[in-house]
Amino acid sequence: MPETSNYGPFRSAWLGFVDSSAVLLVPDPDDAVGHQYSQFHQNVLLYVKTPEFLNGLEDAWKPFMDGPYDKAGKLLLLELQAFPHAVQAAQIEAGNHTEKKKSLWRRLFGIGSTTADSVEKFFKELPGPIKLGLIALRELFDMFKGD
Repeated sequence: MPETSNYGPFRSAWLGFVDSSAVLLVPDPDDAVGHQYSQFHQNVLLYVKTPEFLNGLEDAWKPFMDGPYDKAGKLLLLELQAFPHAVQAAQIEAGNHTEKKKSLWRRLFGIGSTTADSVEKFFKELPGPIKLGLIALRELFDMFKGD
């Protein structure tokens, strides 16, 4: 898992989530349709790690650090923190079994989409660019899931 301990708890959890997402969201070179979205894919993963994006999320996070919402904030942190561990467990469980890996990855695409959606819904008053970044990340997971 990526090293994120130099940051506060929310930024560390977010960066762990995004870095683990990058492990999953690898385009299949044989997928001609998916390949058309490679620039979107690359730019979404870069954007959700920019200082402006991270600062916007951290600003939204501040009211959930202490006070009446701190327990709810902890739930979101736990959701974000669980994802890198789930990706790591899936890699171990799948081993070299292609079909098992596809099944686990598909499940993780769904979980990643739900997590991105949770962050968006948790922070109702996000600036437009931050909200749009979360929507794009969720859509990226959904594209890979391929409903």
